[in-house]
Amino acid sequence: MSLSEIVDAEYRLQPADLPVRPSRVVIANVTYQGVEQLAPVLHFEGMTKRLVLSPDLVQRVVNLTGTPIFSRWIGITLILEVSRIDGAHMINIVAAENSPYAANAVVDDMDDAGHWRTALVTVGTIAILGLMFALYRLSYLEGILARLFSN
Repeated sequence: MSLSEIVDAEYRLQPADLPVRPSRVVIANVTYQGVEQLAPVLHFEGMTKRLVLSPDLVQRVVNLTGTPIFSRWIGITLILEVSRIDGAHMINIVAAENSPYAANAVVDDMDDAGHWRTALVTVGTIAILGLMFALYRLSYLEGILARLFSN
């Protein structure tokens, strides 16, 4: 939310702005709001009000679209629905039924051990290559020193 109630009421999408039934929307653009902490703002086709995303909604859209890159969200169809959480009405985002992204709701299916394995293999490969390069440079340097002191 912004610091201004006027901006929130006139330009930001509120639960009261949505119909009772879930609404199908298409992301037309993604901008940012904030000074110290930027929050993504979704612009929808055919709508004048924009939705400021909380960190939870950002994560939900990342999971639904399969990408954290905001510019790749443009053109994605989502469903907005009003949910009641702790007595307050909140906007929730779900995947559209026929969206190719609906199947991507679980983006990261690799367990923690898989991540560690990948990281260790990568770091190990880099370390071995670095060691091989260092040994090559050492033997090259020894050859130069041997030629210098043999004269």
